[in-house]
Amino acid sequence: MEIQRVGVLGGGMMGAGIIYTLSSSSLAVVFEELNEDLLRWCSDQVNNTYAAAFNKRKMTEHDMEKGLASITGKMDYKGFERCDMVIERCRKRSLLRE
Repeated sequence: MEIQRVGVLGGGMMGAGIIYTLSSSSLAVVFEELNEDLLRWCSDQVNNTYAAAFNKRKMTEHDMEKGLASITGKMDYKGFERCDMVIERCRKRSLLRE
């Protein structure tokens, strides 16, 4: 089975790193966060990581744009059914689901 699309439940610092690593490896990534503020924070962290890699000449502008375009952030689970794999990043996530 070839993995092409990965879901990430929960962002945070570690989730942002996972999202960056997956998307910069040419995988489509959908991630879920609990609210708009956390969604924006995680997106900003991923954007900053891409910008740092580009500024250090570790990737081209095209690669940066391609990676960022492959990421979708959501506050629900729509789209996760199409994922080949899902990573649950948020500890104590079961408490948050209740």
